[in-house]
This record gives sequence, C-alpha cells and structure tokens, in this order.
Amino acid sequence: MIISVLHSPNLPHQKQFYWDGGLKPKKSLLSLRYLVETKAVDNLDELSRLLLELESDPFRFIIRGQLVEGTDKSKPVLRRIANALAPPQEAPFADMPSSWLMIDIDKQMLPDDIDLIAQPEEAIGFLISRLPTEFHNCSVHYQLSGSAGVFDTNRVSAHLFYWLSEPTTSAKIKGWASAVNSEYRLIDVTLFQAVQPHYTSKPLFPSDHTDPFAGRRSGLIKKAQAAVTIDYSVVEKVKAHKQSNTQQTFEGVSGYENILAQIGDGLGGEGFHNPLLRGVASHVSVSGRERAEATRESLKVDLRERIDAADSSNHTFEEIERYKSDAILDGLIDSAIEKFGDANAAAPYFDIVELPLEEAEEKLNQTIEEFSERLHKYCNSKPLDFLSPPSLAIKATAGLGKTSKLINKLISRNAIELGDIHYFVPTLALSEQLRADLDAELSFEVDSTSLGLFTFSRVQIIKGRDKTDEDDNPLCEKAALAKDVAKLGLSVATTLCKSGKKTCQFYDSCGYQKQFGNTKAEEQAEAEIPEFNKVYSEVKVMAHNHLFLNTKGRMRKPKLVIVDEAFWQTGIDETLVSPTDLITIQKPISAFIFQTLLNPGSPPLLKALRDAGYDEWQLEAEADEIEEEVAVKVDIKPDMETFEQGKRLSLSAYVVKAHILLKHLSAELGRVDRDESHVVRYEPKSNDKKNKKAGQLVMTTRKRLNVDSDTPIIFIDATAQKEILEQFVESVDVVEIPAQRKATIHQFTDKTFSKTKLLSADGELLSQVKEFIAAVASKGATLVACTKGVKTAICGDGNSYEEASFVNFSNLRGLNDYASFDNVIILGREQPAASGMSDQARAMWWDSEEPLQGLQDKSGNQPYMNEPRGYRGIQRGSVQVQVHPDRRAQLLLEQVREAESEQALDRLRLLRGEGKQRQVYVLSNVPLNITVGYGWSWAEYQQLLSLWEEADGVLPLNPEHLMKRCPINSKGMTRTKELIQGWKRSEMLIVNTIRKSDLYVSEYRPVDSSSRWSSAVIAANVVPEVAKAVLAEVVGAAVETKSG
Repeated sequence: MIISVLHSPNLPHQKQFYWDGGLKPKKSLLSLRYLVETKAVDNLDELSRLLLELESDPFRFIIRGQLVEGTDKSKPVLRRIANALAPPQEAPFADMPSSWLMIDIDKQMLPDDIDLIAQPEEAIGFLISRLPTEFHNCSVHYQLSGSAGVFDTNRVSAHLFYWLSEPTTSAKIKGWASAVNSEYRLIDVTLFQAVQPHYTSKPLFPSDHTDPFAGRRSGLIKKAQAAVTIDYSVVEKVKAHKQSNTQQTFEGVSGYENILAQIGDGLGGEGFHNPLLRGVASHVSVSGRERAEATRESLKVDLRERIDAADSSNHTFEEIERYKSDAILDGLIDSAIEKFGDANAAAPYFDIVELPLEEAEEKLNQTIEEFSERLHKYCNSKPLDFLSPPSLAIKATAGLGKTSKLINKLISRNAIELGDIHYFVPTLALSEQLRADLDAELSFEVDSTSLGLFTFSRVQIIKGRDKTDEDDNPLCEKAALAKDVAKLGLSVATTLCKSGKKTCQFYDSCGYQKQFGNTKAEEQAEAEIPEFNKVYSEVKVMAHNHLFLNTKGRMRKPKLVIVDEAFWQTGIDETLVSPTDLITIQKPISAFIFQTLLNPGSPPLLKALRDAGYDEWQLEAEADEIEEEVAVKVDIKPDMETFEQGKRLSLSAYVVKAHILLKHLSAELGRVDRDESHVVRYEPKSNDKKNKKAGQLVMTTRKRLNVDSDTPIIFIDATAQKEILEQFVESVDVVEIPAQRKATIHQFTDKTFSKTKLLSADGELLSQVKEFIAAVASKGATLVACTKGVKTAICGDGNSYEEASFVNFSNLRGLNDYASFDNVIILGREQPAASGMSDQARAMWWDSEEPLQGLQDKSGNQPYMNEPRGYRGIQRGSVQVQVHPDRRAQLLLEQVREAESEQALDRLRLLRGEGKQRQVYVLSNVPLNITVGYGWSWAEYQQLLSLWEEADGVLPLNPEHLMKRCPINSKGMTRTKELIQGWKRSEMLIVNTIRKSDLYVSEYRPVDSSSRWSSAVIAANVVPEVAKAVLAEVVGAAVETKSG
C-alpha cells in the first residue's frame, strides 16, 4: 500500500501557538506546490511507525490520494485532484482505494470520570466507543489534536488511524461517514477527499509553555482485530429512513456539500462570501423555514468548522473571524429564510445511481445469461408445461455493449442453435452495420447443398419493397402502388402479388419475394432433421417497420425476436381523413359521426354514439359494407398491367378511409366505457398554413406488434419504458443498468435555447452559439445534435460548420460513426407541440379506460404546463420545465425531448475513456438523465467573453488593475470583483472554448516590492514583453513577473 507524503521544505504544516494577551493559535497556511514522497506500508504497525516519524516533521503531512501515471515526482506538484483537462503535474492525485483510514473527531464532551490530561488513552477509548461497533475491538493508532487540552480539558479532539480489511476510496468512506453522522455529528467528513491534508506533526508551543501531552500525544493501541471491516449497510439504512431523522445532516442536503467545497482561497476556490451565501441558501431552500430555524445553531457550527478548515491565504485573520461571527452568519441565514424558506427546491428529476463500468458490465452479462437460461428452458419445454415466453427489456446506457454482448453471449453461443432469430433495428443502414458485426461472430461455413430447396446464409437482411438489391435493382417493380394499396387498408399480397391463379407479371423474378426463399421446405426440414436448427438457423435482420407488417408470415417462425433501440414511434399510426369522406359514402353511422365531430356543441363522440343506440357491431357492419364497395370499385387484380392498376387506385382513393376509421372506432367502442374518443378527433380550421391537420379528422391508433405472443422477445433500449412497451406486449421485465460516463458534462442552465430563440430575427443568440461551436470544434472532433431547422440555419444544405459535424435529433439511434469524437454539443431540444404529443398519447393508449387529460378543447391544442425540476450532479436550484398535463403524453414527450438529447451525447460512446478527454456541452436547461459535472450561466459566460475581448489577451485578476484595463465591462469595485470571481469559477469553460489562443496564468507585482503578487490571465499569442508592458501600465510602475 502506497501513502502519499507531501513535503513543503519552507512552510511548516503544524499547529503553532503564540502569546498575545493569552495563548492563541497562528493562522495556518498551505503551500501552492509540494514535493511528493511515496511510502510503502502494509499494515497498521508500519503505518504507526511512519506516523511517529512524521510527528516530529512539521514540513510533511499525508493525503489519501495517490499519484496518477505520468506525474514526475522529482518536480513540485499542485495539490489538486486529477482531471481530464489538466496535465498530471497540475492535477496529479486520484481517489484510489486505500487500506488506511484516519477519522477526525473534534471537541467531544468527555464523561466526568475521565481526566483528559491524566488519562489520554481513556479519552481515546471513549471516542472509540462512540464509533460504530466494528471499530471497538480493532487496533488503532491515535494522535491527540494540536489544540487538545489547551483551551478546554472537558472536551477531546483526536485523529484515529485504522487499517481497513478492504481498500476503499475516499468517496465511499465519505458516504459512510455522512451516514454515521445522521444521528449526531461525530466525524469530520471534509477529510475524505483525495487531496485533503491529514496533518501529522505535533504542535509547537512558545518556549515558556509546556505541551500538556509531551511524549504521550500519540500511540498504538493493540486490539484483537488488526483491521476493521466497515459495515456500509448503514448508508442504505439511513437513506431509507431519511425522512424520520430528527437531526440535521448537512452533507446529505442537496447541493450544500458541493457549494461549500468551493470555500476558501485555494485553487478552484471562490473565497468565502459567495460559497457561504449560496451554501446557506441551498440548505434553507431544501430544509424549509421551520427546519432551518430549528437547526440554526448547528448550521453555524458546521459553517465555522468549514471556514477554519479552508485555505484563507488571501484573507486576514480579522476577516476570517468576521465571517465566523454571529452577525454575518445569522444575517445570511435570516436573508435565506426570507427568500427561500417557503420554496420547495426541486430534487434531481432523474435521481438514479450510476454504476461503475465494471459493475454495469457484470450486471449486463448476468442479465443476458439469465435470459439465455430462461430461453433454453422455454424452447425445450412442452406445451403442457405452461411456461410463459421470456420477455425482457435491457435499459442500459448506450455504449455499454448491449448489442455486442447479445451477439457474443446469446446469439452465437446458444440461441442460434434453437432456430431462426429475427433482429429488428431502426433503419436499413443500421441493418448493414449489424450484419457486419454478426458475420464476424457467426462466420463459419454451412453446406446447404444437401437441402437443395432453399438458399441459406447465416445472416440475412430482409428489405422492404421500396428498397434495391445489391446491384441497385428495385426489389419490387410495383413498390409505389404497394404503398397506395396499403393506405387503402387492402392486402398488398392479394391485390398486387398473387391471388388464386392470378399472379403479378414480375412475381417469379421479384427480388422482394426471393428474400423469403422456400418457407415450406424449411419448415419441413426443421420437422424432419433433428440437427436442422443447430446447423441451418439464420439471423434475419429487418428495420423496425417490419415489426408491424406481415413479413414474418413469409418466413418460418423465429425462436427469438430481438428489438434494438426504441421503436414505439413506428408503432403509432396517424392518418388524416377528410370530413367529406364520411358523407360521400352516404352511410348513416358515418354521417352521424360527421355531424357529431364538426358540431362544437355535440357531446363526446363515444357517448354520442351510445346515446344514439349505436354499438360496436353496427359500426363494424357498416365498415364491412364500405370495404366491400371499395374493393369492388377499386377492382384491382394482380395480373393487371401496372398502368391500369395505378389508374384504378387514383380514382378510388378519396373514399376508402371511412371503413378504416369505422373499424378503429368499433374496436374502441367495444373496449372502453369512457365518453371521449382517442381514435378520432376533428382539428378546427386554422389560418396557420403549416398546420396540415386543420379542417381534417385526425385518426390515431396503435399498430399491432406482429410478433406471436408465444415467441420470446428481448428489447435493447437505453431509454426503455415499461409502460410503453406493455402497450405492445403483454408483459415485460425491465432491467435497468445505468453506467457512469467518462466525460466532463457541462450544462447551461439559464437558457432554453429553443428553436424560436435561436432563429429569432436579431440573430444574436445564433451568432453566439456559432462562435461557441467553432471554438469547441477547434479543440477536437465535434458533433452537434440539434433540430433540422437549426441545423439548416447554421449549415445551410450541408452537414458541417467550422469542422463540426451536425446531425438531427431524430436520426441518431444506434449510430457509431462518431464514437471516436472528442466533443459533443447538444443544441436546444426536440420538443413537439402539446397537441402533437396528445395525438401520440391518444394513439398509444387508444384502448385505455383513462381519458387523456387536457382534452377539454376539442382541438387538443393544449399548452404545456410548467413544473420545477432539478439536475443530477449539480445544485442550480430548480428550473421550470414544460410538461404535458397528461402523465402518459408526458412519458412520450420525454422519449422525444430528453431521451433524444441523451442519445446524442452517447454517440461518443462515453463509458470507456480510451485515453480521451471527452467534453459534453448541453445548451438547454432541461434536466436530462445524466450526471452533470458543471452548471454554467450563458449570460455570465458571454459577459466573460466580452471582458476577455476588451482585455485583448491580458486580463489582470486584481480588481483595481482590471478596472483600468477593462473600463467598459468593469464598472465599479463590486461589479469588478464579481467578474473576477466569475472568471475563476468559469476558468475551465473559458479555456475549453476560446479558440484564438491558449491561456496561461502569470503573477506580477511592482519591481523591488515586497507587496503581494497579483495574477493575470494572458493569451499565449501575446508577446511576453507586451504583456509585461500592459501590466506595468495598469500598475503604474515597472513590474516583475513569474509563472503562476
């Protein structure tokens, strides 16, 4: 086990006291850079010896983090956590599992029978007794804190070092400690960070003051167990009973910990005022007025401890004491209670725990293996066993390897031996991609000459009539006519292909028909040859639309169906019917429906039909009459010439939709008791020329999934929803496997970036966004996902802008073309109109008893409502998100809006780092099912860009100097300080999105001066002498500089 020892040769890191009207502690300082030594220890005894050695060395201390690969130990490093954007020397420490643990317990009141000065080991024993029971009989190295026994001998503070039975990360330990603190604050959880100092030196007292624990400040207490096995179940127990806890656990408050982690003057710190202000506001907004008042004093204690622990190198002792005063802290709490005490801060809307890649892969493998066992058991069962076919949906983060593992673990290893597999993908292009993957896994020779009755290939793509073969010849010569016949509700096979002895003139040479081979021969061979399936089974790959066609009827029955990616939109049928069609055919029920739908004062359609005495059988009978008349009128036979068939279709198309509408209405009337129809509504006429539904009957229904109910099926979809899937299949088990993405995810939370705003006449936002895209693209290969309209506005007729590749939201699923890209920008979101989502929900739930909410207006054009939602990973308050009033329509909306954005960012396959520093930028304030690393303000970002533009490559971070350098943007000291804090807070974003030059930090001060160094951000393309001259001008004197 390696322990990182940090060494600062010139700056002691120990508690030091001095006389000033009494004994007082000196202000602690932290060095900017440290030398790193690594010490190997394998047990508590060796750790204890190291700690005793370090106790006499004030220039060294230890941290839990370990050096990342590529760090040069011979050179000083910053005390920073490793990140993808910084070189190892600048951010060298990673939170790796460690076998040692230090527990910091502070100011615990001792029992009356323990004298701290006389009985230090008994005091330590008391502290141990307050820890969870697994610590009570374990060996421990203790060290009393530097201030123990100095000011208050009734309280004890100490560091307890343990050896762990299992190496553990700081993050996991922190979660455990927070849970332990749920009943009373015992353990300092701020210690559990990779770079948090663990001070080991004994204190230094004035020469005339005696150390109360000289020679006995630390020691090793041996117990029966050499290592402790921590019981982490307390984490889940506390989480489950969180609402019943009576004590405040500040670390559990959403956002509080993240905000207060930024307190102090260290690198990445925001000073003291802003974190205290925001942290208190976060606590109060979550806790509410009453609880905030009840926990006021404990909150102040917590804040003071955090202030004391923070780097305060840029503040005086008096300033820090002021921040800790009741006047300041009570003022912050009072103000927060007044502003946020009655507000309900929204929790993360998508509140899930993402699994590490290894755990996610293990769960995926286990899920597939369990399904495989169920599949074999089912396929080998007998009808009288009454086994249900396995039905599974794998809802796993894109890029986890669902498809490859299905091919490897399920298809190639065993399922293919059971019989044919039908594999459905979103598009034909993805079929080709899948075939290549399958061919690579299933590539072995098969001799089909022994059969001689059908052609065989291990993997076959089944195409639609409108596609072409490998020589670019059309598969079906009558593909266009077939579409028109299908729209009429007629059978394409019997109308155009073959009916009795009448056969299409192209039938024998038809490429479409040849795809299916000799199904009867295959079925006979399957029945007669025991090893047929094991040797001759095929994987037939089809696009999603074949799920709702009778394609399967042309092939032998599959033993397994696999559906890759979301398919539900393909399963929704929306047809516009002219109202006049209902009266042209001169049928009573059709005329009644016409009058009811077009009369605004009429009752809901289903109620009106029942009140008029019509039932489902009468509607079906009228539909049959119309269908017979249509068939006679169309009078198309398969052996007719193509021209004649087209002519007859064109003459009859205007009347034939009425029977389809009646059949759907008949089914609805017989299935539900509600009054409103989900199957058909009338869209009133409108002056909006873009509204194609205006003045039409909108018929909406869900297509039938053409998969036999006794066929096993597995769905693979990162955004699968059980409620949606079970509209197509009877039941399905959904296994969720959310995996952690290895990328830095940024989200701008103060703008919607809607298409309306992006395409507004002034063009301001679009211009800003285009510059942003160009800047990100200059840093590496970049994908931009947006709506088609926005893409056209930026790219014109092309698919790129400033070397960034563009793709529409609706054309993303399953694509691997961008897996190697460095960056992805999610620009805006795909948000259909509320009326459109209502129509889709009507279709999906046409047979649901529950009426769709928001249908009081017969147009269905209900506006979205607003609902507060929170983000996962950052605390940015709540954002108002537009939602549909009906939960089912909202479910579909999220499949379009949120899910498509998630699909876009996952085109980069972010689960595996592959050595890349992936960046994701979400330009939309809608919370997604992702863990956001950084939340930004677009308005502040633009202000900082304007500031940088005015600075012309030299930006002083001293307020007075900045006001001289940038007088336009820096107006007033308060505003200037806010800009500087904003710059420090947003430095990572700015570095990533300024394309004209790299940036570096330089420190400067007047020559021959002992004054404090100031910092400046300088563009790398600015000549150093020029930068120095600019800084001299704002200082008013010659300056000296050094690297920051």
